[in-house]
Amino acid sequence: MKTNINYMPERKIETRWLTGENPKGRKGAAGKKRHGRKGAAFVTLPAKGEYVIADIKGSGTIRRIWSTFSNFEPDILRSLTIEMYWDDSKKPAVQAPLPDFFGHTFGGMATFENIFFSSPKGTSFNCIIPMSFRKNAKIIIKNQAKIDLVMFYEVDVTIGEVHGDNMLYFHSHWRRENFTKLREDFTILPKVEGRGKFLGCNL
Repeated sequence: MKTNINYMPERKIETRWLTGENPKGRKGAAGKKRHGRKGAAFVTLPAKGEYVIADIKGSGTIRRIWSTFSNFEPDILRSLTIEMYWDDSKKPAVQAPLPDFFGHTFGGMATFENIFFSSPKGTSFNCIIPMSFRKNAKIIIKNQAKIDLVMFYEVDVTIGEVHGDNMLYFHSHWRRENFTKLREDFTILPKVEGRGKFLGCNL
């Protein structure tokens, strides 16, 4: 498995850019609303509802996920969750509060940057961890708040890759205790088995 996050396959692949205006990432399908004037730059994330920001068929790799919202109140942000599914799996490989996954804990926004995540102005959620899949991929944003939210998003994907036997699936584990128990260790990651790489944690 290539460890360089900027690695691109040598064989011919196709790039796709999924947005609210072009949710399927079709060639030449973006920038057409209102005569190309960003007439669909955002989508509405309904109260108590969800929105699929990526539903990709075929083999490929998600290269970047970016999003921002119309409301940054901590209670509102903590009501958002993100789920990711690879290759027809019924169990999500990622299921976590959206801010926590992107490095913003307790619903608070902060300016930061590291090798995998960033928020240059403290108003966005950005991830560049390569996430490979063989057959399909789906990413869902869920809104448990009582109000609709405006959501801007981008998902950058390369498709047509032939992944070898050493391909690894991306997984993320989120947990908490209310409250932690005195003199008892808090388990950040339960025991896992199999081949893989530990990328880090956010407390």
